[in-house]
Amino acid sequence: MRYFGGNYFALNDVAMSARVRFPQMRWFLQEALRALADSEFQQLVWVARRSDAEKRWHANFDEVVHTILDDLDLGRDPDKSIGSFTCNVDEARAAAEVACAIERLLKKYGTRRSDAEYVATREWSEVMQLARQALDLMKD
Repeated sequence: MRYFGGNYFALNDVAMSARVRFPQMRWFLQEALRALADSEFQQLVWVARRSDAEKRWHANFDEVVHTILDDLDLGRDPDKSIGSFTCNVDEARAAAEVACAIERLLKKYGTRRSDAEYVATREWSEVMQLARQALDLMKD
């Protein structure tokens, strides 16, 4: 078992990739991007708080923020992620754009809003679009 981002997981739960040194970190990033890109998931799990939320890695927006901004530190120097958990400069910069969009959202609205309030903002569509673009680049 390994510990990352407040969670324990078995290495066989993560598709191993020879292209990066830390495939489990790549998987966490991909999962965060999937959560940000999927409006149905957000409505069911983050907003409606369906009971299956505990079965998902990113059961709320706060967990996504911590994964992208704190655990993976994509907002500061995304190029450091190349080879570690992103494969190239395009992936690193696309993930950093998502981080910047989240940081702008938090700067404008603060950190104490509910998930429902964040997903209802005008800026949310940009976050979702950037997450989709980054995820498309990172398909293994």
